[in-house]
Formats: sequence, C-alpha cells, structure tokens
Amino acid sequence: MAQITGKYEHVSDSPEFAEYVKQLGAPEPIATGLLKSKPTVTISEAGGVWTINTKNDGKESNSTFKLGELYDEPTTSGVVFKSITKREGDKFIIESSFEGKKRVRVYEFNATGYVVHLKDESSGVSATRTYKRV
Repeated sequence: MAQITGKYEHVSDSPEFAEYVKQLGAPEPIATGLLKSKPTVTISEAGGVWTINTKNDGKESNSTFKLGELYDEPTTSGVVFKSITKREGDKFIIESSFEGKKRVRVYEFNATGYVVHLKDESSGVSATRTYKRV
C-alpha cells in the first residue's frame, strides 16, 4: 500500500484542466490563478484526523477531517466546499458541493506521488493533476 502522508509538489495538468476550471464558474481572476497554480501539498494524519495543507502563490489553506464525516473544506481562492472524504486502499475519494454543484476528486497515491482525477458531476467534464513526492 502506498504511503499517503508526506509533502508533494505539482508537476503537470491534463489538457482538459482548462475546461474543468471553466466549468467551475469561477470569476476570471480566480480561474486564471487556478490555471497558473503550482501548489505544494502536505498531508498528515494523527489519531484518525487528517490534515491537508495547500500552499500556492503565498496563500495557504488547511482542511482537517475524519474519514466519512462531513466537513468544511476551504480553498486558497477563498471558496469553502462542503466535503466528505472516503479512503479505498491507495485512494482518497472526496465528494464536494458548492452552490448546488457536485464535484468528485479521486486521489490515487503511488510510490512517487499522486494523481488527482477531477470531475464536475453537472457537466461531466474531467481532468487530472499530477504531483510528485518531495
């Protein structure tokens, strides 16, 4: 089983990432920032409580949660999702909602990092982002 905790750096996006960001309906400055973003992510766990710290362009957000429980998930753009995270083997499956839209992110961890599969449920648009372990 792959180790999930650790520090990761953004490596690349799939070509569909721009369309995915467009489907989010974010204002232009936020959308442009997402397309240019190269976040650093640190994942930790203590006593069944997980924390995902994301740093990007001088901004930082922290999500703290227990698997299977609803929580508020802030983003570096200031948006707060209502989310639930489940774990299936080497995957985190995060179902989020914001303004009536549902999004699913599947984080697939491996020995060198992870790939996050992004899907906007309302439009069906999907994309991926790849991160390496540092």
